[in-house]
Amino acid sequence: MTTPGGNPPVSPPDPSSPQPPDAPDDAEQTQPRRWGSWGKDDEPRPDWRPEDSTEWERAAQAAAERDSIRSTRPSPPKPGPRPPETKRRYGDDTDGRLTRKRHRSRSSHSRKRRKKRLIRRLVLFGVGGLALLGAIVVGDAYYQAYRIASPLESIRADLASARSSLSHGKLPTGDPFTAATAIASQAAAKVQGTNVLFRLVGRVPFVNRPVLVVRAQVAAARELAASAVDVRTMVLSLLGGKALKGGAGAGEQVPVMHGGTVDTTLLAALTPHLESLISHLQAAAAEIRSIPTIPFYHRLTHIKETAGAETTYDIALARNALVGAKVLPSFLGSDRPKTYFLALQNNSDLRGTGGTVLAYAFIRIDHGKLSLMKSGPISDIDNHATGFRGLKLPDSVTWYLQHASVNPRIANGANYSPDLTQVGPSWAAMVKSGTGMTIDGAIALDPVAIADALGTHSIKVHSYPDHITGANLVKVVENLQYTLPKDAQSKFPGELVGKAWKVFQNPSPLIRTVQRLGQALREKHIQIWSADPAHEAELHRLLWDGSLSENPGDYLYLVDDKRVANKVDYYSHQKITYDVALQSNGTARSSYSVTLTNDTPANVVHFISGIEHPGINLAMLNLYVPSSANFLKVSPLQAPPGSSPQGFAEHAEGDHLVWTQTIQSTLGHPATLSYQYEVPGAVVKTSTGGHAYQLTIQHQPLVNPPDLTIRVTLPPGAKLASATGWTVSGNVATLHTTLTKDFVARILF
Repeated sequence: MTTPGGNPPVSPPDPSSPQPPDAPDDAEQTQPRRWGSWGKDDEPRPDWRPEDSTEWERAAQAAAERDSIRSTRPSPPKPGPRPPETKRRYGDDTDGRLTRKRHRSRSSHSRKRRKKRLIRRLVLFGVGGLALLGAIVVGDAYYQAYRIASPLESIRADLASARSSLSHGKLPTGDPFTAATAIASQAAAKVQGTNVLFRLVGRVPFVNRPVLVVRAQVAAARELAASAVDVRTMVLSLLGGKALKGGAGAGEQVPVMHGGTVDTTLLAALTPHLESLISHLQAAAAEIRSIPTIPFYHRLTHIKETAGAETTYDIALARNALVGAKVLPSFLGSDRPKTYFLALQNNSDLRGTGGTVLAYAFIRIDHGKLSLMKSGPISDIDNHATGFRGLKLPDSVTWYLQHASVNPRIANGANYSPDLTQVGPSWAAMVKSGTGMTIDGAIALDPVAIADALGTHSIKVHSYPDHITGANLVKVVENLQYTLPKDAQSKFPGELVGKAWKVFQNPSPLIRTVQRLGQALREKHIQIWSADPAHEAELHRLLWDGSLSENPGDYLYLVDDKRVANKVDYYSHQKITYDVALQSNGTARSSYSVTLTNDTPANVVHFISGIEHPGINLAMLNLYVPSSANFLKVSPLQAPPGSSPQGFAEHAEGDHLVWTQTIQSTLGHPATLSYQYEVPGAVVKTSTGGHAYQLTIQHQPLVNPPDLTIRVTLPPGAKLASATGWTVSGNVATLHTTLTKDFVARILF
């Protein structure tokens, strides 16, 4: 038993035991107050009298009450058993004290933790320092790259200026070729002058992209500059030193051509320069392709794409020039004299290669010297009555002669096919039969080509009252000459060829004349065939021979052969619409229509409108399509009365099918011809796993070029990837153009 005063005895004392003496009074006064005494601090407490048994009873009662109160309190939760592996905390020993061994272990663990924190701090400081140092290094390298700037963009500007000038028949202002070389040299010197940080960053993946961009641009610029040196050398060789100083203009003699003679040796010497040019351009293209992309730097992407496209275009031009440099010397008689038949066609009276042959000339070229042997109206050498019978002619020419029921003549019948590689041999056989001359080739040209060559020059012929220039020649030849008296009309073509020949013999200015003749070749206003198979192969590569294209994919070529004697094609217009629905299996479901509008005035002379059927355009339209095409429907099904052939006809020519139908158009009454068909395999898979639709369109040289609209509907679910030149709305791509030259259109999806 305990007492409220501290530690009283648990039982009353024995009266017989000795008792301690009474404590002095001052000891009682200094006795410290103990916890648990009776009453509160401010209450009086009775003295403890152990000899009094009632005191012990009272103490026992108080202890019992206290134990009763404690027993009613909730017991605190007992801690669960500690896992064996759990380390004891500070003071967990059974005696409540931390042993010396555990104290040493705890101190050691604390020191290790402090050491680890220190190491982490040092590592973080080290990494931060390295990052800062790396940023400084990269920043310095980027700054050096920035100082070098974009040499490719700068050099492109000079070369683009030169290209633009030459393409427009002008010499470049100043010397852009030397300027391009200087830019490349400066950029290369700057790269060589960079410090070790530039080279170091160039070896670090990803962050080295700006450095790689500059290196690739400088390498590409160096190759483009080398190509510029080749071009400069050739310009100086062909045109002389004045060419780069604004000279070699109208009336000035140039090394490549003077006194009506082309320097074939000089042309042949271009071959190594052109081969070097192509090599440098190909190397530049490879460097441009290697330029890496940089996220969010869209200007670089534009520079790369533009430079790549321009370089590819330049390579194609250089390759064509190389072909020309190889074939032209021999074509111009470097090995032996050559004789060519020149046919002036009139496309106001349409035939396959351009028009009826209005006039002719025989040209002799010996070691580059051009001379006109003979010229005149085609009636002088043609057989108008019966044509040239008994000749072995190509199958394509024979088909038209038979089905159109025409005589085999030079002016009419031989050139119903648009393929000069078939028409040329036919002309050669007829010329041989009619004149006894053997020709080495044929040159077909129309009034547009003569106008291009004439330019601002003026010529005067006896049979026509006014001066003729490049601006009015087409109208004079194809329309106004037919207002002349009959006798003047018969003399006019021969006089025109004789006068125009002098311009061809001494073209001035040469660059502009060559540029215009190049455009005339692209637009088929000039077409050339050679009897020499090697020469013909090169002309075919240059697309100068008017042959049918052999490209894969879809194909269109509309050829108009007028079947009535008049000149109303000068007033006629074609509007072509081609709708293609691509199927999932690669087939193209095609709908083709052409509307022929005839705007011939009612009051024109009968030489233009015709005598038997005034103002009528009776057009035999021949649509060339892929050989795999499946014909479905044609409208109209019947031809106008008296036409040959009577109704729809089909034949094969080369790798193509030809569908023929005749329609008739008069003033105020347009005529429409339409076809429906399918082309299996029009869609092919690309190397990247996508699909491509390719359409090759060839054109006939007309006075009024056709208006062409193409609409291609993609297969269900297809997603368009690329359609350069097309207007896209949903899954329909539309291309609208004026058809002046052959072209290839592609859609990737």
